[in-house]
Amino acid sequence: MGYDPEKHQRRSIRLKGYDYSQPGAYFVTTCLQGHEPYFEMPEVRNIVEDAWKALPQRFPTIELDEFIVMPDHIHFILNLHPDHKNRPTLSNIVNAYKSLTARAALSHLRTIGDICGNQFWQQHFYDHIICNNTELLAIRKNIRNNPPSRFFTPSPLASTTTPAPAHSHHLARPTPNVGKQSASQYALSEYAQ
Repeated sequence: MGYDPEKHQRRSIRLKGYDYSQPGAYFVTTCLQGHEPYFEMPEVRNIVEDAWKALPQRFPTIELDEFIVMPDHIHFILNLHPDHKNRPTLSNIVNAYKSLTARAALSHLRTIGDICGNQFWQQHFYDHIICNNTELLAIRKNIRNNPPSRFFTPSPLASTTTPAPAHSHHLARPTPNVGKQSASQYALSEYAQ
C-alpha cells in the first residue's frame, strides 16, 4: 500500500494558534516506544537524567523545574524565558532532548545485546500550558506524588518559588471528559504505573 496523504497525515496535538516559544511554564509527558520499562535500568535512567540537567547548556533561555522518571515515561516542567536572539519552541527543546537521549540509550541497549529497534521514544509528547501559580504548584505536587516507587527521581533543580507566568491570552484546550480531574491530573493518571 502506497502513501495516501488523506490517511497518513500526522495531526498535530499542539494547541492550534498558540506560540510555543513565548515565555511560560509547560508541563510535558513523553513515553517510551512500546512502553518498554527501560528506565528500570540504571544506565538508561542516568542517560535521561544527565541530558535533562544539561539542557540549559544547549538552550540558555530555559529553566528546569520538576522532573521525574518512571519505568517507561517521564514528566517534567520547563520554563521558557526567550529573548530576541533565542526563541526555541517547546517542540524544539523536547525533540532535541528526545533525540540526544534516544541515540545514547539505543547505543547502550545495543551494546548489552537488547534488541530494541530504531525508535526509543514515542513520536508525540503530551504538553500542557501552565496558566498560573496555583496550577504550577498543583502540577509540581502531582509530579512529586506520582506513584512512589523505587524509580522516583525528583529533580534537585526543582524550584519551589518560581511563579508561573500569567498568560493573558491563554487559549483553552479541550480536555478529555474525565469528570472533576484537571488536565494535568488526567495526564498523570493516564501514564501512572
